[in-house]
Amino acid sequence: MAPFRHFFLLPVYWPINFHFLFHFLFHLPFLAFFVLMLLNSRSVFGQTPAAAQCQSVGQWADWGQWQPCPQNPSRSELNVQRRTRLCQPLPIGCIPSRTAPFYCPGTYSEVLPCVVTTTVTVPVITSTQRMTTTAPPNNTCAQWNSWMEWSVCTDTCGGCGTQQRFRSCNHFVANCPCPGSAFEKVNCNMAVCVYPRGPTCCGNFTPATVNNQFQCV
Repeated sequence: MAPFRHFFLLPVYWPINFHFLFHFLFHLPFLAFFVLMLLNSRSVFGQTPAAAQCQSVGQWADWGQWQPCPQNPSRSELNVQRRTRLCQPLPIGCIPSRTAPFYCPGTYSEVLPCVVTTTVTVPVITSTQRMTTTAPPNNTCAQWNSWMEWSVCTDTCGGCGTQQRFRSCNHFVANCPCPGSAFEKVNCNMAVCVYPRGPTCCGNFTPATVNNQFQCV
């Protein structure tokens, strides 16, 4: 009778086993996903933090040493000494990207004219005295670059239009201005205006014959 007694006891244990099996199969996909995430990812404590993104404006490093003056330069404008500095990205440790460049406001180099010393001989009745003086530098602390091209005239006749041009200052020393103006503006297209356009000349210009042509002068 013992086997039959155990047979009748089976229905008592089946609900418990089925309940455990149901929960195990239900949570198995989540458990497998969690294990795969652990295998494919680095440890939280051993992970290296991502490099910070560089800002668009950097920071200048300290100025470098002045370069020595050249010996016997071929041209006077080459008789200068120069020093430079580097533009560093911010924050410190960031990695610059080609698609997101950065810059530092200001100039990366400074130029100074080299001092030229000359020896002047002064004749005297009984002897010759040699004395050394310092000659003025050939270059000033700033110099104009060449003028840019004239802009297109704003009108077609009568001196009514204007055109302008600009030039930039090359600073050998910081905060040293160039003498004169960086801007020029003149009247243009001085041929007289013809009917139905009027007036014949604009402003204080009057019509006159210049080289057998009517011009506003």
